[in-house]
Amino acid sequence: MRHITFSLLEKYFPGADLSFKSNLRMLRKDLGCYILIVIIVAVGFCLYRSSTGFVWDDTPRLIANLYDSTEPVFWGQCGLVRQLWVDSFSDVGAAGYRPLSALIRNLGVSIFSHANVQPCFWFFFVGLILGCLCISLYLVTSRYLKTRQGAILAVVLFIFSAPVVTGSWIVFAGIQALVPLMICTGLLLYWKIIESEKHPFFYMVILCLVFLLGPWLREFIGCLALLIIFLEMRRARRPTILMGISFLFFLHALFPTLVIKLLFIEDLPPKSIFLLGLLRDQVGSSSNRNIVLFGKHLFSSIRWQVPSHFLTLFPPIIISVVLIDYMLLAFRGRYVLISRAVKAGSFFVPEAFPEDWMTILKNVYLPFCFTVFFILGIAGVYQSNLFYLLFCSTFFLQGLRTDGFLALWFLLFFSPFLWVFTEQVHLAYAMLPASIITAGVLENIYQQLHQRSRSLYFIAYLLSVLIAVSIADHALNLYGSYKAVNGISDGIRSVSHWVRKHIPKDSIIVTNALHLEDIRFYADDWARMFYTVQGGIARDEAGVTAQPEALEKLLKQNCGKHDVYFVDVDFDYTSDKVNYHSHKYIRSNSVAIEDLGVIHITQMRYPYLDPFKACISRPYISFLGPPDLENDFYRGPAQDGTPFMREVYAEYHVYRVTGTKVDRWVGEGPLKIVRQGYKGFNILCFNGRFFAIPQGEGQFDLKRIWRKQYSHSFVSNSYHEILKQIDNLSDNNRS
Repeated sequence: MRHITFSLLEKYFPGADLSFKSNLRMLRKDLGCYILIVIIVAVGFCLYRSSTGFVWDDTPRLIANLYDSTEPVFWGQCGLVRQLWVDSFSDVGAAGYRPLSALIRNLGVSIFSHANVQPCFWFFFVGLILGCLCISLYLVTSRYLKTRQGAILAVVLFIFSAPVVTGSWIVFAGIQALVPLMICTGLLLYWKIIESEKHPFFYMVILCLVFLLGPWLREFIGCLALLIIFLEMRRARRPTILMGISFLFFLHALFPTLVIKLLFIEDLPPKSIFLLGLLRDQVGSSSNRNIVLFGKHLFSSIRWQVPSHFLTLFPPIIISVVLIDYMLLAFRGRYVLISRAVKAGSFFVPEAFPEDWMTILKNVYLPFCFTVFFILGIAGVYQSNLFYLLFCSTFFLQGLRTDGFLALWFLLFFSPFLWVFTEQVHLAYAMLPASIITAGVLENIYQQLHQRSRSLYFIAYLLSVLIAVSIADHALNLYGSYKAVNGISDGIRSVSHWVRKHIPKDSIIVTNALHLEDIRFYADDWARMFYTVQGGIARDEAGVTAQPEALEKLLKQNCGKHDVYFVDVDFDYTSDKVNYHSHKYIRSNSVAIEDLGVIHITQMRYPYLDPFKACISRPYISFLGPPDLENDFYRGPAQDGTPFMREVYAEYHVYRVTGTKVDRWVGEGPLKIVRQGYKGFNILCFNGRFFAIPQGEGQFDLKRIWRKQYSHSFVSNSYHEILKQIDNLSDNNRS
């Protein structure tokens, strides 16, 4: 079979740039190795992913088909394939126009809606995509790095990163590996077109197919056309047919509905991607024609925390090495520049600088300016996110130093998320060029060390140990994600079992956890589920209880008919998450309830090796569970202080609602200290309500007040009334 395969390849592609005739033995060895790696990755992923069932964002799709759809689809129905095609290409969903993603999603839903279907074959298919991604990324990386070890390092940095590892748990609602695979494939096809002496048309047809299908999978693949335009411009230095074709397909990426509207479906809106789905909601309408005001709006809407999130995706030791190398380059280059200029008698004598000015710009001026600004950032704005933006710009400048294409690639894939960032999993696209840049920096450092005297060998060995620790720590993302996802899934099944056992059929559950849909899935739609939040939920109608008026109406309508329960998924929320993501009605004590206690505690720990990770603050620590559930669980250092351990944690606390009146006051807004030390109490104002807690009994905590865990505490809508309550307590104590 292998002999027949290579004979056919040699027959039908004799001119392909793979040296079939001159070096067929080497080709067979490399191709066989690549196929073996793809199969190993596919089998390994299948075994790894089979450890648990479906997770969010797959489960809401199954639930919508099984329980909410009036016409559920199941594989094997008459005319199903045609229906899936039509539904996928005629719908502009909440995420925008992504018909191929919708087709894969609908296909997976129709197959796995059968209870007895085993998902192993689908997991193996996704594993094949991951294996192909590894090989294609290796081939792309090999063009920019000098050694095989450097190329492998770049692949490891990308594949084992938290966004790629966690995103791979989702297997049909969105196969994340398809996006970088199509980008790498497009670049490899471009290089085949310009380097092959024969049959370039064959590769051109496949590249056009990638251009056409990519934006229908994910809008971001449209940037591939810009990358190829840049490469072609740098190669030919004049307009070419390939540049024109790439530009046309870039327009197709901007208006992905246009082709289908003109050829098949007239009802599709001919709008740009910025006016469709999530991009429309996140970027907002640009109808304001005042360029100054639009620029101010654009600047004010930057999400400055994005660089901080991005930097934590790499091992901190490696990040430090990249930064130190760049700063040393800056000072060394600046020294050489000044010394040569002094010898020449002027900074502006052309004979003093025979090199290309772009080389001087990349290797001297940009590194020096960046270093100055970085030092100013350390000295003055360390607490601001501008410091981390300067830090993150190292990747762009290192890419510019290595190859201008890598710098452009990183800029195109990172800068959009300064405006549309929601969670770390989306930064995987920017990690693609950043991994190549990082591996290139490390490769260059080793090369410089080995070219020096033997006295520097010790530094090379020490650096090797540090890099080995970093890579081992990076690979532990795989183990940590395995622990987190399986622990979360076991907890969801345990809670689902409790719901079926202790809650009457068709009762109402109101919770703050996004993974309520998972509970509903594993409880077989036992109860009616509602949320205390409105953003990111699977069913808009389930978010009506986020408003106190709607919750009160629901309670009155079901009084005496159905029991109502609050499921509070609780942990130590960070200050920027507590107001929105905690259970607002429990937090504010808004409804009369009966405490049924804690029904389950989800807790799992996983190790890390890089000591610098202990310095990363909680908001920027990667969540290794299903990506969209990052606000449902504690993630951070082990809560008992165990070194080199991180933890995922949540408590499931259940209350039965006994009243129908909902207090409109909610525990959100700034906390203000009104008075300190009034007869041993601190008086605070929180969203228009006054609270008094004893001094020396810890920080202000609403739940401690409602659960009466302070020795004494008071609540009132009036400042003078709360003073009277404290006075009465003091008088009673004296008597």
